[in-house]
Amino acid sequence: MLGRSVALIAAPVAALLLAALLAVLLWNAPSGGATGNSITSPDTAGHVGDYTSLALDASGNPVVSYWDWGNDDLKVLHCNDPNCSGGNESTTSPDTVGRVGEHTSLALDGSGNPVVSYFDNTGDDLNVLHCNDANCSGGDESITSPDTAGNVGEFTSLVLDGSGNPVVSYYDRTNGDRKVLRCSAPGCTGIISASPDTGGDVGWYTSLALDSSGYPVVSYFDFTNGDLKVLHCSGPTCDQPIPNSITSPDTAGDVGAFTSLALDGNGYPVVSYYDSTNKGLKVLHCNDANCAGSDESITSPDTAGSVGGYTSLALDGSGNPVVSYHDFDNFDLKVLHCNDPNCSGGDESITSPDTTGDVGRHPSLALDGSGYPVVSYLDFSNDDLKVLHCGDPNCSAAPPPTQSPSPTPTPLLTPSLTPTPISTPTPVGQTPTPTPTATPVGQTPSPTPTPTPTASPVIQTELTSSAAAGASQIDVASMDGFSVGDPITVNPGGSNEETSQITAFGSFILGSPLLFDHEAGEPVVLGSSGTPTPAPTLTPTAAPGEDRIWGDHNCSGEPNPVDALLTLRHDAGLSANTGDCPEMGVVVEVVGASPHLWGDVDCGGEITPVDSLKLLRFDAGLSVPQAAGCPLLGSAVLVVVQ
Repeated sequence: MLGRSVALIAAPVAALLLAALLAVLLWNAPSGGATGNSITSPDTAGHVGDYTSLALDASGNPVVSYWDWGNDDLKVLHCNDPNCSGGNESTTSPDTVGRVGEHTSLALDGSGNPVVSYFDNTGDDLNVLHCNDANCSGGDESITSPDTAGNVGEFTSLVLDGSGNPVVSYYDRTNGDRKVLRCSAPGCTGIISASPDTGGDVGWYTSLALDSSGYPVVSYFDFTNGDLKVLHCSGPTCDQPIPNSITSPDTAGDVGAFTSLALDGNGYPVVSYYDSTNKGLKVLHCNDANCAGSDESITSPDTAGSVGGYTSLALDGSGNPVVSYHDFDNFDLKVLHCNDPNCSGGDESITSPDTTGDVGRHPSLALDGSGYPVVSYLDFSNDDLKVLHCGDPNCSAAPPPTQSPSPTPTPLLTPSLTPTPISTPTPVGQTPTPTPTATPVGQTPSPTPTPTPTASPVIQTELTSSAAAGASQIDVASMDGFSVGDPITVNPGGSNEETSQITAFGSFILGSPLLFDHEAGEPVVLGSSGTPTPAPTLTPTAAPGEDRIWGDHNCSGEPNPVDALLTLRHDAGLSANTGDCPEMGVVVEVVGASPHLWGDVDCGGEITPVDSLKLLRFDAGLSVPQAAGCPLLGSAVLVVVQ
């Protein structure tokens, strides 16, 4: 009888037995409440997850619009649980005509049906989708192009007015203007469009909200002056005789990219944005509805490295800002939760809830009914859409431990009446004598087993495309675990096995040309085997120059849209702060290659808007072919300023 045995054993043994019993009983017990942050990848079909925009339905389930760049389509995800963890979420592509789906912004109408504004890259138009069901699954959704005048429709931000009619702010690239469009029907079949700010090249990175009267309030980036701007329209269509309010509440350096705006309880704007000069996250809280007093609250709550890209902001129940954003240095998703409305305490909560690979670009944040952040974003390393649902308001809860299905519980200790020997204290200064293990009579002592060394895991990837003999670059599925200078073996054990050395990334730039042809799918393994192909010995520490990344003009850690902005500013004759990197346009010698201009990413001999477009393509995960002798975007280079 178990109860009789427990009654006979010593108290410490009883406690151990009880703990073991509880472990077995609770192993498969259902969890309740928020036990940790949930991170899922609800769409992994190809390269998906750019330009996300998220809202929560009436049940708290995420609805996300985003771009499928592999197919150049607009996609909409509707999860059937708050964590998108069922594996059977609704994923549809409601617009597949041409290249569509960049710069999305989503809201839900009164019936919970998605309404999305986005850019039609084929026609250079603004598009608006209004689904007639919650999943956009009917194949007969309403799709209109309410503005087709020139190249328009990037950097969209959409909200619905009190009648459910879309209001959209966006960029007019043809004229360099900020535009605001108001639909006169839910399907956007009638519109009033205005250009309330035409002062220079303005209207990048817009974020829109409606005040209590339904008048648009928009934050955006003034590219000409490198300033943050705020527009407060004097009427619902921004074209009234009464002048609109346009202010520049922050002009300290190059500031105002990646804006996200919300209105506090008084209707005063709160804006998160990127400080390109100081490479930090900034938060503006105006003390009036127009940000017109020149004494607004401006703080820098996160300055740890180059942080603050792709911001998305919401206000909690106390009016305190919650912001999701990208850490350019560590390639992480970060979440800021301020403990006051101005983020001025210097002790705000800052967490990095996802640090697996290059994650956190294009985030979109909302707060659930408990005030816990829910964020959609791009997993650039795996080309997937990800959704984070935090387990507390600060996203500080560790993810719950992964449990294996149907685990085999550890057998319980068998109670024994044999008392545990009490160890004899060792006198001070003496080495304890090991207690010999008694061997039962008639048995041969078992030899001490020799530990079997654990083999190190093999780091390998595979070719994603064929490579001909003589090639000095190979395209691989993953660069995880590999470093510049590592020896690699291509197709070990095959008739065309050969070794080389990684001299730069993007994918693998080789130290010597391939000797054989190779096919897609062949393995590439870290280390040498067989007869290695001669490769130059890399001695980067002894070489002159500085380690840099090609296309990363301001040394933030990776090429991104900020570098594209710097390119355009230089082309326009404006100042372009490159931080610790060389100045734009100076001649640099790329060790092992020819001299080039810093900022001339395609090595064309001058810095032009084409270089900016190539940077944006790289940031979106698209292919960027380079001329022979020109470093690949994102590859590590050693440069010497001439």
